[in-house]
This record gives sequence, C-alpha cells and structure tokens, in this order.
Amino acid sequence: MIFSNLKSHLYALQLLEYDLGEFWRWLAKNPFFYPKEIKGRLGWSPKARFIFALSMLIQLIIPALISLPVSVYENKIIGYPVGYYWLIPLAVFSVTLAVLLLFPAFSLTLSTLILKPAEALEKFLLIRTAQKKLKENRNLTVVGITGSFGKTSVKEILFQMLSVKFKVAATRESHNKIVSVARTVVREVKPETQILIVEMGAYRRGEIASLCRLARPKVGVVTGITSQHLARFETLENIKKAKYELIESLPEDGLALFNLDSDGSRELFEKCRLKKLGYSLKGNRVETLPAVTRFELFGRTVETTLIGRQNALNITGASILAKDLGLREEEILRCIGGLKPIPHRLELIRGANGSIIIDDAYSSNIEGYKAAFETIKEMAIYPKVIVTPGLTEQGKNRFDENVRLAQTAARVFDYAIVVNLENREPLLEGFRREGWTDYRYEYASDQTFWSEANPEVIKDKIIFTAESLNEALQLFFPKITKPGSLILLENDLPDIYR
Repeated sequence: MIFSNLKSHLYALQLLEYDLGEFWRWLAKNPFFYPKEIKGRLGWSPKARFIFALSMLIQLIIPALISLPVSVYENKIIGYPVGYYWLIPLAVFSVTLAVLLLFPAFSLTLSTLILKPAEALEKFLLIRTAQKKLKENRNLTVVGITGSFGKTSVKEILFQMLSVKFKVAATRESHNKIVSVARTVVREVKPETQILIVEMGAYRRGEIASLCRLARPKVGVVTGITSQHLARFETLENIKKAKYELIESLPEDGLALFNLDSDGSRELFEKCRLKKLGYSLKGNRVETLPAVTRFELFGRTVETTLIGRQNALNITGASILAKDLGLREEEILRCIGGLKPIPHRLELIRGANGSIIIDDAYSSNIEGYKAAFETIKEMAIYPKVIVTPGLTEQGKNRFDENVRLAQTAARVFDYAIVVNLENREPLLEGFRREGWTDYRYEYASDQTFWSEANPEVIKDKIIFTAESLNEALQLFFPKITKPGSLILLENDLPDIYR
C-alpha cells in the first residue's frame, strides 16, 4: 500500500495522544521505524480519518507546488518541448513525493496543526457543557483520584462499593484527561447521580489543576507516587507537585485521602492542612494464595479474589473512603468478597494444564513491579516465569532501574523471557549480575540446543529473548512450563516500542 508508512506513523501519533512534541521526540529516537498494528489497532475516529485524508492530499499537493515553479522557470527560459528538460520538474515532483511518503511525519504534523483550531473549539464547547451540567447538579459529590499507580484500581473498587447504596458515575477504563472527563460528565451524569468518581492523570504540571477547575472535586485521593513518567516530568519533585494540585483544589470542607505506604504520598499527607485520612497495610498480615488474598480490615479477616498485597492496599483505601462517604462497615465487607478483577492489573487467568497466568500487563511502574514480585514470592509454585519488556519513561534512570528490576526478579523467578528491544540490554545485564545465563533468540527453535541442555526441561536461571509476547508463547512456554506453572506477564509496551 502506497500510504502504509503514513498509516503506521498515524498509529504512532494516536498512541502518543496526538502530542506533536512527544511524536517528534519519538521520531528522533526511531527515524526509520514504522510500527505495525500487533498489540492494538489504529482507531479510525473522525479525527484520525480527517488527519489521514488531509495528509494524503498534502503528500500529493506539496510535490506539485514545488515542481510548478521549476516547470514555469524552465518553460520561460527554453520553452517546451525542447529536448528532455520536462524531466526536471517531473524529477522534482517524484523526489518530493518519495520524501513525503518515506517521512509522513511532515504531512501528519501539518494536518494535525490545521485541525487544532476546530478541535480547540469543540473542546471548549464540550467543557462548557460539562461545567454547566455539574453546576446544575448541586447535590453531586465529586471524588478525584490521582497518583503514579493504582488510580484505575482504586476507582473501580470504589465504584463497585459505592454502587451498593448510591447512584454513581465514573470515568471509564483509564481515561483520565480533560476531554474524556468532560465527555463522561456529559454522557454519564444524570440529575439523580449522587457521586462522580474522576480519575485524574497528567504528563506535565497544570493538567490536574485544569481537571479540577472542570470537575470541582470535594474529595481527593492520592494513591501513591513513584518515578512513573519521569521522562516527561524530569524530577520526582515535579511529579509530587503535579499530584498535589488535586489537594490544593479541594474546598475548605473537603477531604483528602493518602496512601501512607508510599513515601511520596506520605510526604504530601504531612503537608496537607485539610481534613485528611491515610491508609496503610503496615502491621497488617496479608496472605496471598493462588486464587485469593486474605487481610485484616475493620478488625476482621476478609477475603478477595483480587490477588496480591497491592490489591489489598487498594481495597483498604477504597473501604476507608466508602465508609466516610456513608457506607456501613457491614456493607463494605459484603462487597469485598464479590469485587470483580480489574483487567490487566494482577488479573488471575487459568491457563492450560493447570498453569496460572497473572496478567499485570497494564503500564507498570517500580511500585507495581515490587508488589507483583512480593505476591509471587509467597506462592509455593514451580516453575515461576516472568515475561516482561522492562520499565519505560524513567528518564536518565532507565538503564539503572531496569538493571535493578532484573536483579530483583532473578531472586523470585526460575525463568525470564525478555520481550521487545527497548530494555533488552539493561535487563540482560541485571540477570547476568545474579548469575543467570542468557540464550539468544535464534536458539529457540534449535532442537539440538534443547536436547543437549536437558532432554526433559531446560535448567533454571536462564533468560530467553523474543521479539514479542506471541513469539515467547509459541517458542518457549512449551519447553519451560509444566502443569501448575506460574507465568507473570508484567508490563506490555505499545507498538511504538521496538
């Protein structure tokens, strides 16, 4: 397809949320990389269709505009038809077209900029409509949730709990930017809605403050702070300031809730002068089994099918807030047993031959890795396999953080499969420092290698590398897993990463 590069880079632009700055930074790192639609698909929204169509038009018009002056100049000087001078403007047209087809970022950028005024107007009208709707619903309590991790999990758990007693609306999935929040208000908030739960994300300072000016939350939750998105924020201090914008926006009679097991969040708790609550699992014995987690809440032992210490912490925070908002302890405790798993966040999946797959593939961070490792460390299962592409968005610390990540994983797992190229070197380095051996990807299908290594199963402490999760599943899993194995899928990079 002649416009395949254009479609590929449009897919990358969409994954980067049409942020032209991030798009060009990505291009600088990947100048000749055209991502394929493997893990996701290009969403053909009206915006995507417009940008694609206009970009195709630009790729044809610009070469014509550039070659036209050359053609006029040649005709004026020598006239037509004389010799083969008509080939000059044709060559100019062809070369310009080839450059634009090879580097469609130029036409995509121009198309995106052309669309911006109309998009800004639509955004303005949408936000105004949402603000008007919120003003009309005076009895609505808005809960804002932010943090470097755990936002979606706490939101979903809190939504399930509060829905037992109240009419509740919430932002969907991991949608946490101002347009999606405004759209949620317009579509989901009804006159009878009593509580609105808004997930608030940010890539830079000021974004959460803008969300708060729209939603006007009365309750703010900080689920934890870590170096997630450090590449964009540059310093951990900027991340703290960005998250604290939610607390600064609360009214004097508002309520702030903080995760006290996170150093950064606990620091903000101490800084806060409003009415505040904290939640923690320190001193709480958490028992993690393959299909259930037990812990203490309100002086009683509770069980949940949401596995892991991190989920116990999320449930604890949501429960404390639900109680403050009007639920009785008995109602909360009954709800915990029936909580539905949050997709791709320590989600338990039963695999073939009795194997257990823990899907923790949604955008991971340092705290998320630690929580997953602690969960699996307690399980008496063999073998334990981790499949991961490592950590991204760690800025200058990316290499060192991935080395440390691999070193920690080496003390928990029996095998490791490193997928993607993005962090392969630091991950291999970390495992090697712990005495592991790595085998190159091309050995995977070499039957001689497998039989020489071990006719039954490959020995422990080996790192395998694969280009994708699908290749890992096809080439390695049959060799290193057996009935009852545990496989952790930790983090999953979008297609813009190699």
